Amino acid sequence: MAKYERRFLGGWGEEPLTPRGRWLLIGGGGVVFMMLAWWGGVPSELPALYFGLGVMVLWLFILFFGWLGWHLLVRPLPDGHREPVVQMLPRPYRLFLVFLLLLNGFCVVTGAYWDEVWHRLYGVPFGEDLFWRPHMLMYYAFGTTAVYAFIGLVYLVKWGRGTWQQRFRAYPLLGCLILVGAFMMYSLPADPIWHLIYGDDIAAWSIPHLILALTFSVIFLLGIGMLLSTRAENDWGVSGWGEVSSWVVVGMFGLMINLLLQAMTTDWEGLSVTILQQRPDWLLLVTILGIGVGVGLTAVLSLRLIGAATMAGLISWLYRLGISALFGYDEVTATAWVGVLVPLVAIDVAIGLMWWWWRRGGRLARPMVILIDVLSITAAVVLIPWLNQGYAYPQIGSHNILLSMVAVVVVVRGIVWGAQRLANMLTAIKAGERDVSENEAAGFLRYATPILTILMVIFLFFYIVSAQPPV
Repeated sequence: MAKYERRFLGGWGEEPLTPRGRWLLIGGGGVVFMMLAWWGGVPSELPALYFGLGVMVLWLFILFFGWLGWHLLVRPLPDGHREPVVQMLPRPYRLFLVFLLLLNGFCVVTGAYWDEVWHRLYGVPFGEDLFWRPHMLMYYAFGTTAVYAFIGLVYLVKWGRGTWQQRFRAYPLLGCLILVGAFMMYSLPADPIWHLIYGDDIAAWSIPHLILALTFSVIFLLGIGMLLSTRAENDWGVSGWGEVSSWVVVGMFGLMINLLLQAMTTDWEGLSVTILQQRPDWLLLVTILGIGVGVGLTAVLSLRLIGAATMAGLISWLYRLGISALFGYDEVTATAWVGVLVPLVAIDVAIGLMWWWWRRGGRLARPMVILIDVLSITAAVVLIPWLNQGYAYPQIGSHNILLSMVAVVVVVRGIVWGAQRLANMLTAIKAGERDVSENEAAGFLRYATPILTILMVIFLFFYIVSAQPPV
């Protein structure tokens, strides 16, 4: 069955990166990073060269943390060093840590929306908003994540054995949390420092904002990986919907969709058309499609659950409607949240059909390529007319549809390749793990999660409704 399923998935994204492939990935990532910064807006008061140097410094920091993660978790050990056996924290501790990370993600997503609403309503300039309630909610999430990472580091120092590489590989999930916490200590001050150098953001799509959004997306993925490590791998299909953990994972993917859509599509809801015209016509289409494909495909492949992509999109859309009703602000739309359902549904339909075909003995040489083609056709037939109706700019028509479709195919191919690799990573830390019995863990943790969940929901509700506007 395992061989059968590997053949179904096509093996694309499973092959190791060659040294040449790594350099191409680094170079390509740098080019994309510079393009994202350019589309976020270049301050007119400073030469573009100064802005480019700032972007390059940020990219070098990201490369450093990427190299550090590769060195500690992937790089071959020196001769004579034994690869350690993968170990785990006791299952109740992992579940409790998943709850804490999920809570932090919920606070960031809620705080980011709240922050946007207050900025639109009251126009508070940078500097005067540092300590208002939306930011305090996000600071809590950033700070506590760093605390959890520091506790993890103390754990590795006290209980780990061997070199740092061996300690991180013995507890890979804990090691990832430490790396992400360390990166957060860099990315959090990057935003105010960026503002001090380059002034106020021209648009919501700014490099520091994107770095923070991607950082907390990694936090979501880390929580998902921890939760997946506590459950047995289910068969492909729909049987996994009977497990509570499946719904929690899908909910975390839904929150991730919210975070990425807000960071990367908000500009098209109210930004000056003059600024938007400096961006390619296909950028909004590719952004929404890319978020849907990346998150949705990762959800389906990591859970092996058909329907996971669509359900994550529905949860994201319902959350958007609910929080909009809570704040009573109608000018922030949910257009992108409805549009992203198109690629999410297409993913489930395409994988479901492929799985049905393989179960019947059919053969497909490159199933992921077929998935890309299905998504491209879906974008042309459904998503483009929807975006033309929901946004004043851009309008995709006969004059730019060919270039738009080329961009769709190129970007989606890369995202599908990366999503399969990411799903493989999320599900890899299971085989050979030495899990500690639940009886060895503190019994109160079994009851702490539901009790704390109820208390935190009540607290957050009153924290929001009791806030005084900054006027």
